[in-house]
Amino acid sequence: MTTINLKDFYSWYTHDEYIEVPDEVAEELKADKRYEAAYRRRVTRNKAQYSLDCDDGIEYSACLHEPSPEELVLRAERFFYLWNALNTLPEMQGRRVEACVIDDKSYAEVGRTEGVHSGSVRGSVLRGLESMKEYLKENKEILCIAFSSGLSGTYNSMRIAADEIMEEQPDCKIIVIDSLCASLGEGLLVHKAVTLRDQGKSMEEVAEWVKNNRLHLVHVFTVDDLYHLYRGGRVSKATAFVGTLAGIKPKLHVDNDGHLIVIGKVRGRKKSLHALVDYMEEKMGSYRDQNDIVFISHGDDLPAAELVRDLVKARFGMDSFLINYVGPTIGSHSGPGTLALFFMGEER
Repeated sequence: MTTINLKDFYSWYTHDEYIEVPDEVAEELKADKRYEAAYRRRVTRNKAQYSLDCDDGIEYSACLHEPSPEELVLRAERFFYLWNALNTLPEMQGRRVEACVIDDKSYAEVGRTEGVHSGSVRGSVLRGLESMKEYLKENKEILCIAFSSGLSGTYNSMRIAADEIMEEQPDCKIIVIDSLCASLGEGLLVHKAVTLRDQGKSMEEVAEWVKNNRLHLVHVFTVDDLYHLYRGGRVSKATAFVGTLAGIKPKLHVDNDGHLIVIGKVRGRKKSLHALVDYMEEKMGSYRDQNDIVFISHGDDLPAAELVRDLVKARFGMDSFLINYVGPTIGSHSGPGTLALFFMGEER
């Protein structure tokens, strides 16, 4: 063990505060302090070369390109086309279109990955885009259930793109809905919408159901590594440090505005998983019969996901589940060990 002075690492400590921490924690704190000091030196020295005031400002305008409103509309429109037509393409062609158009990879990069010439990739992508345009011309009704506007600008971009497309093609009808959901929560909402469509409901009827029921789609999750929340600005460095030492696991959910917020804390990994199921019992209420399937996502921790599944099955008698990994974007913010539970409830 190593004795450290918190005043040396946290500016808000105005007097000496000594605690004992494991040697590896002490070394990590010292390394972090050295890194921050080196970063400040680099910023100051580099800014002096091109900014007269050595302060945040003109360098951002010089280095970063702010897209114009027209560019944003075109970008959103491109995503909208892809989103609704990508699955109509053959698997390999769809993968290439996604890589080159959505992920902005070059034809050469994709070609090297697949071991083929970049010209083959380019031809495949261009043919795929033409096929998707033809698909959109033939399929005039589109229901777009967008990622929560409280966490992303996707909804607004899709709405702008939809208006542009309907102006160009008056016989095309597009409804864009802010799901106020995230991750597999949005996935479960889409699953419900597809079920209604397959039952013969019209697009307007499905859209109305989604709008009326999106706030009954409950998200609750926990993370195993507080430092990922710290890096994403969700918790302070002190909270991450002390919480890690004490084994604190936060319980979070998506509120009615589509924002991600902390609603509780539990000590210990196993207790945090049980807390998710307790929350399900608290919020489900009269919506128990609407949970014909429960979604669970995890950050590379399948045993934890299976434990939560078994707890839900034992407590509520449910036997239909979908377990999947969290996506890379959300996973980069929440970290490995993330565990999320999605279900229908009376309120979030």
